[in-house]
Amino acid sequence: MDPVHFHNLENCTLTTCLVTLAQVQYAPSLAGNALYISLFGLEIFTQVLFSVRGHTWGFMVSMLCGLVLEIVGYVARIRMHFNPAKKAPFAISGPWYLVAITLGPTFFTASIYICLPHIIAVDSESLSRFRPRTYTLGFITSDIVSLVLQAHKKQTGIDVMIAGLAFQVASLVLFMLLCVDFVRVICKTPGSKGEDSLALRNGTWFGGFLWSLAFSTLFIFSRCMLFRVVEVWKGFGSTLANNEVTFMVLEGGVVAAAVVLLTVLHPGVAFGRLG
Repeated sequence: MDPVHFHNLENCTLTTCLVTLAQVQYAPSLAGNALYISLFGLEIFTQVLFSVRGHTWGFMVSMLCGLVLEIVGYVARIRMHFNPAKKAPFAISGPWYLVAITLGPTFFTASIYICLPHIIAVDSESLSRFRPRTYTLGFITSDIVSLVLQAHKKQTGIDVMIAGLAFQVASLVLFMLLCVDFVRVICKTPGSKGEDSLALRNGTWFGGFLWSLAFSTLFIFSRCMLFRVVEVWKGFGSTLANNEVTFMVLEGGVVAAAVVLLTVLHPGVAFGRLG
């Protein structure tokens, strides 16, 4: 069948339709995408279990929103395996599955931001440059702005999405700088840490939790800066946007690693709320 004259997109494949009709120029891997769906689905169950027991409600809601979006995106990629040209009714500029996957990590960063005020309270609130509540309101607001920009529709949405991703990267950079600054001040001020939280700070789980936040932040930052911004900047028809291996590693793999860290070293465990 001549692909030029094929108009029934309900049964479209890369061999029967023009490649320009496809959202990506390859058939997404069934095994790879199913693996991520299974992983993120398992993380939903674990997050609910740990968060309910640890009473970390804000952290849980934000993580669940991100995980659901990730699953939606990878389910869409499996649909694309069978029909790369079929788009959902709510299609947004560019491949629509990317919108869900692009927005997911924004909620993961919100979960990380939520943890910072609690960490400051454990160490020494008096040495923080801002009140813990200020960190929460400031960074959550920046996340909302980034979320709105990245979900913008229509053709101009590509430029707006780039702005949203750049805003997210800037917020992450500021967050990391403030965290490093707080650690520096703590280290330079002997005896500044409250004695009432000494046992918690010296606990193995709390130290591991801090490292998990650090690496999760770096993973999401590298995903945004090194892959997602470049991909959107070059366009959805670029070589980078149509390289499945790069996508599965620098998007799926990096985000999955961050989510696993945020689950295994859960704040409910770190703060001793899970007994």
